[in-house]
Amino acid sequence: MWRGCVPAVSSALLFLSIVLAPHHVGSAVTAEGEGASIGTQLLITEFYPRALSSDEYFVISNACTYRVNLANCSVSDGEGTLTFVGDLWLQPSGSLFVSMNSTSFVRAFGRSPEITVDDPSGRLSRTGTFRLADAGDSLALASSAGTQIDFVRYGSSVEPSSIWFGEPMPSLRQGEVARRIHSNAGWKDSDSAGDWAPFREYRYGYTEFEPIQIGVPAGDLTAFTSPDCSLDVVLDVLRGSQRTVRLCTYELSSAAVCHELVAASARGVDVRILVDGAPAGGMSPRQVDCLSALTTASIDVATVNGNLSEKIVQHFGPLHSKYAVIDSSRSLILSENFVESGVPEDRLMANRGWGVCITSSEAGRYLSSIFDSDARSSRPDVIPWRIDPRYSSSAVLPEVPRSNHSYGALAPMRTTTDVRVELIPSPDASELSPFLFPLIRGSKSMIVEQFQVGLNWEGRWSSGPAVSPLLDAMVGAMREGSMVRMLFDSSWFNAEGNGPALRFLSGISDNASLKGEFKLMDPKNPITVVHNKGAVFEGLRTLVSSNNWGFSSFAKNRELAAIIESEEVGAYFTRAFDMDWTPDVTPPRAEAGEDLTVHLGEVVELNGSGSGDDRAIAHYGWDLDRDGKYEAQAPFTRFVPDHAGRFEIRLTVEDGWGNKDVDIIIVEVLPPGAVGGHGSTVWRLHYWVGLVAAGLGAVLGRKLAKRRLNRLRKINHHRDT
Repeated sequence: MWRGCVPAVSSALLFLSIVLAPHHVGSAVTAEGEGASIGTQLLITEFYPRALSSDEYFVISNACTYRVNLANCSVSDGEGTLTFVGDLWLQPSGSLFVSMNSTSFVRAFGRSPEITVDDPSGRLSRTGTFRLADAGDSLALASSAGTQIDFVRYGSSVEPSSIWFGEPMPSLRQGEVARRIHSNAGWKDSDSAGDWAPFREYRYGYTEFEPIQIGVPAGDLTAFTSPDCSLDVVLDVLRGSQRTVRLCTYELSSAAVCHELVAASARGVDVRILVDGAPAGGMSPRQVDCLSALTTASIDVATVNGNLSEKIVQHFGPLHSKYAVIDSSRSLILSENFVESGVPEDRLMANRGWGVCITSSEAGRYLSSIFDSDARSSRPDVIPWRIDPRYSSSAVLPEVPRSNHSYGALAPMRTTTDVRVELIPSPDASELSPFLFPLIRGSKSMIVEQFQVGLNWEGRWSSGPAVSPLLDAMVGAMREGSMVRMLFDSSWFNAEGNGPALRFLSGISDNASLKGEFKLMDPKNPITVVHNKGAVFEGLRTLVSSNNWGFSSFAKNRELAAIIESEEVGAYFTRAFDMDWTPDVTPPRAEAGEDLTVHLGEVVELNGSGSGDDRAIAHYGWDLDRDGKYEAQAPFTRFVPDHAGRFEIRLTVEDGWGNKDVDIIIVEVLPPGAVGGHGSTVWRLHYWVGLVAAGLGAVLGRKLAKRRLNRLRKINHHRDT
């Protein structure tokens, strides 16, 4: 029900359209044809009752199409009343924030409230004791005539009102803000607790960044994967920094990345880093060393870390987004943290993750604004690492680990066509439901990789657990014919969560003969953890994000997602998905090189780099003396014979799935000064047959001839033995 004029409670600021709308409240504005002194659609839209530093606040919003004068309107909590004195005009769609503690409000929100309860200008008069009770209380907004026009009751409050129906809204937690649901249709106003039950949670100092859509020209977006090539892309971007680096991540302990950040700072780049101060399981000693060494190198490092016992509210849940902005023009967005397993030196055996690099000043400005808001030093929950008890001035950066596998299965892919990108922060973008819900529900096909999937979610205002809205959307899409493949991480620590979700989806798909396939990552896969949170919808829209599929990830945490509209980007990540989905049964191709004839004392250079695989080679092994053991395990090695004769050298190559292939070369070692070769008569016969086969290479192909020769050598080897 929409009603008349005036709000009441204890704290407020003028939010124009919440983010910073263009409308303003004037103290004595009059204009012909504008609204009367009492409006018809004024609401209490927000309040903060369980404050920690006497910093309660409340908000009054104008849903009218004209401005409204708040003169003589009042707000009451039953024990005290605040009355607006003199003309105070509230613009259409405008909101007025009234705070008990202006200093605290500025620290939390980065701007001043419009009115402070103890306003020296005299715009508020107070009678009685106005203070919201933690356990429960009420707020009533009355017109200048004293008519109650809006009311809200929470917790244990039993105060009656003719314009409130049903039970009070639940009690709030410390640091939590109550906010009325708002959508494109306006503020929800059913005069009941349901008006105050949004999907997302609001905490003191919360942000409201709207998603942004940008166009990215051909060549200005690069797609990449972990472990294959993510480190290469990240280091390349950091090395190109000239002015600024802003890096936000849940965890930071990659030695290679940290060394590059120090190098950037040393050449005059302004580097700022923001990390979560209390990651799950605690901060690793390696990360403590990295953050300390970066700080000692004059880099601005801070953590986000709340502590209610010290009256510090963390303005969101865990800081779980993973992104970086370089020179305000190049942006990295990843599913992976900046740690060794996320952007690894080892390009074959580490986390599976997806990422994009976007060259766009619009994207850079947007992400920089989020970073600057979250990392604002005046926020109580933003703690400089230099004053953190864990900081060590003697810490040094760890050495960059040596890579066991220098080449991955996928190289970065740079777009050749224009693309559109939508950047979506959480929890801001999920006020009414997870932002992914409509995309999943409306897609005719999708492939999904997920690190953690919760089957049942229990929201802040729900009466109990219910099936995840994302899984519900997926089931709905399948019932309408959508084709779905979903790959879950199979790590032991995810079994309890991912297992039930997988069984739920598989059971529905199988029982109803739907087009859905769901499985865990094959443990034989060289990928150690599916840490990805990505999807491709209809081959066109690719999701690269930090959002796990759990309630907190959308409703509480700071997360960041990018949705890229591009068929070639979709094809790139579909290929990555297919390599994870389909076990590799194709063996690699060993290529040890050509047979050689040398003289005793010469060094034989062996080269296996001609070997290949449909994905990537994981291991090279050279058996130089036919003892079944590897004397060298690299593509290149040297062989120094200690006597004249014929040496059979075997190269074994193995891919990440354990498939193998062997190639053999013969090295004829002649005595010093000798001319020609030697060997058994039988071998010479087969050798010449092999040469004939090799001559057919022009027609049949060089590899076919080489394999024929190898078979002949193997036959001869058995005969000789």
